Amino acid sequence: MKNNNQKNTHIAISIVALALVFIVAMVTFRICGIGDLPAQFTGALLGSVITCIITLLLLQGQSSTEELKERNMTIFERKQEVYHKFLEKLQQIVQDGQIAIYSKDENGNVDRTIDELKELIFQIGYLQLHTSKETIEQVLKNLTNMIGALNDFDATDNAEKQKTMAEFYSSFSDSLFRIVSILKKDLYNTDDSEPIKKEEMQKVLLQCNLYVETEDLNPKDLQCLFWDKLQDKMIEKGYNLEKYDFKSDVEKYYARARNRHRWYGIEVPVETADGKKHCFCVEIENTYYYGFKRPEENAQDEKTSKVLSAMNTQPSAWWFGWKFPSGDLCLDFWRMNSPAFDQLKDPRKQDAFIGKIADEMDGFIKRFIQKCDNQ
Repeated sequence: MKNNNQKNTHIAISIVALALVFIVAMVTFRICGIGDLPAQFTGALLGSVITCIITLLLLQGQSSTEELKERNMTIFERKQEVYHKFLEKLQQIVQDGQIAIYSKDENGNVDRTIDELKELIFQIGYLQLHTSKETIEQVLKNLTNMIGALNDFDATDNAEKQKTMAEFYSSFSDSLFRIVSILKKDLYNTDDSEPIKKEEMQKVLLQCNLYVETEDLNPKDLQCLFWDKLQDKMIEKGYNLEKYDFKSDVEKYYARARNRHRWYGIEVPVETADGKKHCFCVEIENTYYYGFKRPEENAQDEKTSKVLSAMNTQPSAWWFGWKFPSGDLCLDFWRMNSPAFDQLKDPRKQDAFIGKIADEMDGFIKRFIQKCDNQ
């Protein structure tokens, strides 16, 4: 306490001393007379007061600006965090292809703590807290489209998923990029926030060799797929083939093991240079085979039989000559143990695989025609 009193005394003495020095300097250097000192003191005092007031106002203005700037920066950082968190959570929710309400753990027990729909609703609520009504409506519109595409793809049959995969990812990514564009425009207040064009994303998807991993197709689906695609390939090669649906035949084929339905297939009319018509056929017993059939049992045609014999085919009561396909193209649809089924099951390879089968048959037909014409 004593030290504080001494300090205050020293300050007071210093102020008085400085005032005396100021007065002596004013009189000695004739800056003003003794009579003018009161006016000079008053002017100096007013100047000091005004200077203090202006300085105070400037400091207050600067402080308010800095507080506003700091507040805006805090809001920006928070919005940025919320927007990023929303996209991260959205990715986690749709990762498995569906929005789960409750889920089973590794032991098969229902885990009621997992509710992705509630999580999504809360994330939308966080967005609403930090953005405008217009922005949240635009986000919800595109989010609806994204979930709709997800549900449609999930409901698609496994056999059809490969066909619709590119369109699904195109629609899904378009909705996502539009959401990102909306949030970017709101966050950074920029016009440079156009979403990635759907056409550009489609170009990327074409290079991705898309393949959906599904449960293996059953034998019935595989055989139907074989007949369907083989007919398409032969039609593409210009053969006059009326397309046929083999579902009923395939159902009967697998209906029973004893005396099962078999020996069905496709017929392709072939005409040689002499105007004679022949019937090229593809049939199935266990494995498919192909060749030229007789118009009726044991019907004779020496020229046709001779040509086909030279092409290493086997004759029978109903065939002038038939043969199995090359080993790597063989498909045993009864035992289902042929290595080539790996290619038929893979949507990325099946088109090229069936194309090879059609190429072999097309080559066989053309060699037959050429040999007949040379006889």
